[in-house]
Amino acid sequence: TCSGTEAVYHLDLVNPDDCGVSYRFNYTIAAPLHADDLEPNQSAGPAIIANAGTDYQGRVTFNYDNASDWYRLQAPNDGVITVTVVAENASPTAGTMTVLFRNSASTVLETWTANVGANGSPATTTFTRNCTGTEEVYFLDLRDPTVCGVSYRFNYTVAAPVFNDDAEPNAAAGQAIIANAGTDY
Repeated sequence: TCSGTEAVYHLDLVNPDDCGVSYRFNYTIAAPLHADDLEPNQSAGPAIIANAGTDYQGRVTFNYDNASDWYRLQAPNDGVITVTVVAENASPTAGTMTVLFRNSASTVLETWTANVGANGSPATTTFTRNCTGTEEVYFLDLRDPTVCGVSYRFNYTVAAPVFNDDAEPNAAAGQAIIANAGTDY
């Protein structure tokens, strides 16, 4: 259930019980539900740039494949980020995979567990994190499934706060914004 395209396989038919055996064989490969991601993307440097509101697909832990995929997220606005992961594998066993939400220095901010559906039927898991900002990038690191041959799709959105951001810089007395009476800020 975990055959990959990164290397070749060999079929070796040897030692028949009878002499003069003839045979014929063929094989098929059922494709995973979601497409493969662009490689390399196993760290922050080559992470795939992922825009809010767009679906991204990938695969981890197929034979000869990698065990993690990184994506670079730039929040379109401050607010609450919602990440939805849809994942499946071909085996009859459901599993999970780890989703790490990292800051711009690659430090883990959140560790989430996404469900992985069995028999090619996807499972959907949704995660949220408050207080995301636009000043730096974030990384989403999908990794370490408990079953092999996982294909996934994810998407994220950022719900904006009710009020707009203030003009920067204004973090000290010398940078303070002049506020007039009777005006909303």
